[in-house]
Amino acid sequence: MNIDHPIIHVLLWIGSGVVAFHAVYWGAAWYQVVMTMARLPTGMSVAKRLGAGRNGRVGSRVCVVVPAHNEESQIGTIAKSLLQQTHSDLHIVFALDRCTDRTRERLEQVIGADARVTVHFVEHCPDDWAGKPHAMWRAINDTTAARDADFIATVDADTELDPRCIEAALVVMKQRSLDMVSLLSTLTSAAWFERVVQPAATFELMRQYPIRRANATVGNGQKARPARRPFANGQFIMVRREVYFELGGHESVKDQILEDVALSRRFARAGKRTGLLIANGLIRCRMYNSFEEFRLGWNRIYRESVHRNPKRLRSYARRLRTLSVYLPIAVVLTTVLAGVCAMFLQAGTGDGLLRGLLWWNILVGGGGLTAFALLIAVAYRLGQSPWLWAASYPYGSWVVARILDSAAADIESGRPIRWGGRTYYFTAANKA
Repeated sequence: MNIDHPIIHVLLWIGSGVVAFHAVYWGAAWYQVVMTMARLPTGMSVAKRLGAGRNGRVGSRVCVVVPAHNEESQIGTIAKSLLQQTHSDLHIVFALDRCTDRTRERLEQVIGADARVTVHFVEHCPDDWAGKPHAMWRAINDTTAARDADFIATVDADTELDPRCIEAALVVMKQRSLDMVSLLSTLTSAAWFERVVQPAATFELMRQYPIRRANATVGNGQKARPARRPFANGQFIMVRREVYFELGGHESVKDQILEDVALSRRFARAGKRTGLLIANGLIRCRMYNSFEEFRLGWNRIYRESVHRNPKRLRSYARRLRTLSVYLPIAVVLTTVLAGVCAMFLQAGTGDGLLRGLLWWNILVGGGGLTAFALLIAVAYRLGQSPWLWAASYPYGSWVVARILDSAAADIESGRPIRWGGRTYYFTAANKA
């Protein structure tokens, strides 16, 4: 092999810049993960510190509101987990929103005559409201338990809570003096798309809304700062009741399909303190039962996360392909090429610059790939997904990029969003 060929030299020089960028980018990503884990607790770590025999010690009235639209297959699971909560001063309101299946029957089988539970029926949704915000607003505004509570938690019907979840969330809010806290659920990983595509979809959303930037404080006891990139996960949100009503509650975001993010932005704009933590098993959720549901669901999420801006979605798709697919492949090829050249470079031959270039590509390229692989593996384990599936992350990223492009195309063509039993149409004026 003639390693002195000009083409090989050009490839090695180009590759040296590629491996340097790759190593710097994923090194910075490691720094962000380490700082986040060091300064922010997970929901489960807070729950484990509660200890035994301290049931209800935080002494606050909590009302949990669960909106449900045709959730007969899952309503029993969330009901059981809420009835097992360790916090003693708890009331639960199920807002059954225009259900046409056996949701009510399945729910009543679980709750029986438990005095801690109220079932609130929502028979109609006005045209100028999105379905989920309307169901939650009616349940919170119309029930005594919600109006009299100190804290209100909204929980999706497809989740399952650890018995310590409500108490742990209260502890976080009080210790960090928050007006809102949200937990990022641990998602199930049974189906292929949950293992291959779902982590990449979640990572992309967190790239748009970094956890550290979504928090009002950088750590317990440290100086507070405004949330620069507010975010909330609608699967679990807890708010102070008086602040919620002061800001207009869900009525203030009544036409928002991604009402959780919209509500967090409203809190942030009003100068309220918000927090976002990884649940780490404190909440579990299976979002979708099929890949088609998954694709349509994340299409909706991404559309709303960028205020229906197709240009931004396409730029995110290009960024994802570049950083998670093209760049790692280029680094692998560069590192392999440098390794092969080093094998053919005999001792005592070749100039020092060439030797340095080869070792730079081998060491920096290998180090960057190691950092990339370990970071993805750690993220998979933090999400309690099988870490071996981290090897599929580039393919999952490619699929997510296609979903981003599809969402952009749907906005440009005016294609409606179908969600929660309703169809939402957006005019060109809504796309900005």
